[in-house]
Amino acid sequence: MKLRILLVFPSNVYKDEIILNFSNDENYEVSECSTIEDALEKLKKGYYDFLLSDMNFSDGTGLDFKKEISKLYSIPTIFVSDESDDMKKILALEYGADDYVVYPFNMLELKARIRAVLRRTKSDLVNDNNKTSNPKNERKTRKCWYLILLLLEFANMCCN
Repeated sequence: MKLRILLVFPSNVYKDEIILNFSNDENYEVSECSTIEDALEKLKKGYYDFLLSDMNFSDGTGLDFKKEISKLYSIPTIFVSDESDDMKKILALEYGADDYVVYPFNMLELKARIRAVLRRTKSDLVNDNNKTSNPKNERKTRKCWYLILLLLEFANMCCN
């Protein structure tokens, strides 16, 4: 089971690094776009498990984007930015972001943060897909899913 991630980044240095790293990892299926408008279109047309987004776009801010998608979708979100301003971080979290990572960062740390967010939000993803489940089974499934992702990532690290 691949994790479907939507990357929303204008052209910048860390966009290429993120795309390269996630594209080379068989645990992730990555779609990308560079504007808020394109991201909203992709969200309307397809299902994504996770959103990684920058804070600055030619057609608005990451805060505007998060505010807009929160009206329509419940999708775990991490903002990735080279801006380390505390107020931006606080606002992003207040607008509903699950985390905020400042570039430069370790790619393994970003993946660990994604897994941590998914541990907290996985039940929401299950409910958004209109699946009903037993809470005990859901907890077991979530733990198994997390362990599988962790093992696959570890195996991928060792083989490269």
